[in-house]
Amino acid sequence: MADLHHVMIYANHKDPKTTLRYWIRRSKARKNAELSRTGEELLVDLVPNWLHSDLPEQNIH
Repeated sequence: MADLHHVMIYANHKDPKTTLRYWIRRSKARKNAELSRTGEELLVDLVPNWLHSDLPEQNIH
């Protein structure tokens, strides 16, 4: 990963606070996307059970 100083130069930012704001926002977006995928994977099997929890269980022979 690049140092903050190099990113500032590349982005043509004069204030490191500007670069940090973008950096933090990007990190949060990446983390939220990761959490969303993980949650989706965890819930894919649970949601059908929750939706049909009021139905009697069917015996499959």
